[in-house]
Amino acid sequence: MFGGGARGGYVDFLPVTTDPARALGVDIWGYPKTVANVTHRDRRATRHTTVTVDGERFVDLSVDRPPTVDTRLSATSYTTMDGRLLRERLTVDGHVGAWPASRAFSMTLGDHPRADRLRRLDAGDRALLRFAADAEVTIHAGRSVGDE
Repeated sequence: MFGGGARGGYVDFLPVTTDPARALGVDIWGYPKTVANVTHRDRRATRHTTVTVDGERFVDLSVDRPPTVDTRLSATSYTTMDGRLLRERLTVDGHVGAWPASRAFSMTLGDHPRADRLRRLDAGDRALLRFAADAEVTIHAGRSVGDE
């Protein structure tokens, strides 16, 4: 996801906790945000997160935090807005850590329809990437991929 400024990911679904966060994400950057109930519980180096959308459980996730280091980096995210593929540059400044292909997590998918999409991926018993950040993240204006 990060490194060299050329890597990134496509944002398909992004639960947030407030209407203003949803409105900014949808109207400014084209992120497919929805308001959800997101709760975090920390126990030592493990964070447990539960996400409920429209009254239905989406996911329960427990992740051991990877070690972090002071970092400044940039990456790219992609989404669609008005039928156009957009690229948004991200900058991150703070403590960041990542650990690839890890078994230091557990995930239980709920009954929300979006959980079915994840179930169909059959991702196996490893997290693709554990990521932790205590950082300032700036999302820059999106640009249509074809216009650059």
